[in-house]
Amino acid sequence: MDLISLLNYSIAFFSLFTVLFFILLFIKYRKDIYLKPVSKDWEPVVSIIIPAYNESEHIEKTVESLLSLDYPREKLDLIVVDDGSKDDTYSRACKYKVDGVQVFTQNNAGKGAALNHGIKYAKGELVATMDADSFVAANTIRELLP
Repeated sequence: MDLISLLNYSIAFFSLFTVLFFILLFIKYRKDIYLKPVSKDWEPVVSIIIPAYNESEHIEKTVESLLSLDYPREKLDLIVVDDGSKDDTYSRACKYKVDGVQVFTQNNAGKGAALNHGIKYAKGELVATMDADSFVAANTIRELLP
């Protein structure tokens, strides 16, 4: 048997062994795949950053959906970053400062720059991002934490 044949048989053996190993793991734990994660009553501070550019039409509904989350308000850190919008996105978002929402503005530099700007001010153990034209269900954070 030459070296090439030995190498081919070795690769085939280890490939079959690896596939068989993962199939056996799947068979053993297949019922666990469909189990819902168990909540540990862990309530960390969660920072949610919303970059916004010309989103005056949606920003209020987005912030209101976050303020109505079924999560302790003192453990929510909401941050809106206006990325140099040409409409009244910033002024509409500023209405929510009384509710504890942090609102920042910057020159237009793109979504990534707006997210990085918001991360600088985030206080949470966990940081999430959300588009300014999105809405969340009331139980979203409680479902995501486990």
